[in-house]
Amino acid sequence: APNSLREDLEAAWDSLAAEAEADAPPPPEAPDDAADETAPEPEPAGDPPPPPEHWPAEWRERFEALPEDARGYALDLHRRFETAHAERSQSLAEREKSLAGLAREHTILAPPSGQHFDARKACTLGLVTGPDLVLLVGGDVRLGYSDVARLLDGYEGGARVVIGDRHALAGRALRPLAGLAFGIWRNDMGSPVRLYDAEALEETICHVPPGSSHPTLLMSMVEHRMRFSVKEIRLRNAAETPRQEDPVTALAETLTGLTELLSFRTAARAIR
Repeated sequence: APNSLREDLEAAWDSLAAEAEADAPPPPEAPDDAADETAPEPEPAGDPPPPPEHWPAEWRERFEALPEDARGYALDLHRRFETAHAERSQSLAEREKSLAGLAREHTILAPPSGQHFDARKACTLGLVTGPDLVLLVGGDVRLGYSDVARLLDGYEGGARVVIGDRHALAGRALRPLAGLAFGIWRNDMGSPVRLYDAEALEETICHVPPGSSHPTLLMSMVEHRMRFSVKEIRLRNAAETPRQEDPVTALAETLTGLTELLSFRTAARAIR
């Protein structure tokens, strides 16, 4: 009798299984000393790490109460915190030292009433932090945000020195005198509002003698001798609310300023 479909499938499966067993490679032979090999025994665990000696007794008791496998992690975490704290303490100490140095110089930046203001020391101190720009503002000038913006615009326009014109009577009187005597034609060469490229200020202020009564006038002469690009802008706040200048006082300031410029002429000629 013919085989059923099921019997044919079973016979075919048995035939394929026999062929697969015949073609399979023999299993690799185990080495003779395989039986002698044994798994390495784990190294005995050492004693748990002790707590640091400088810890208070309460900390040490809590540390010893931890499981042995957690003590190493706790010590590692403590060392990380201790290192970070030491670095931060050192950074704060350096900052405190810098601030203490500045505090000793507070009389330069804000001298008490009646004390002479040394512009050279103030400018030198302003350069300590390594700024890109330095804005000098002195006297009774009312400087607004729009004035600062225009000073910055002048700097971005390529000027290394930008001077705020106060429209002062003394400045107008000194313009023709300084122009004819020194070739400096500025509307307000003695203005205390000045924006400097830091490098230009450093080069300028080193030539100004200490104790000058008109340091900004001398700074203008130094800038002229060093051929810095200088731009003057009109201070809007000073123009809108001009101070009431006494003509006699303005004339006195003009004469004293011109006298100091004349005395500085010889030293200025050596500036290149």
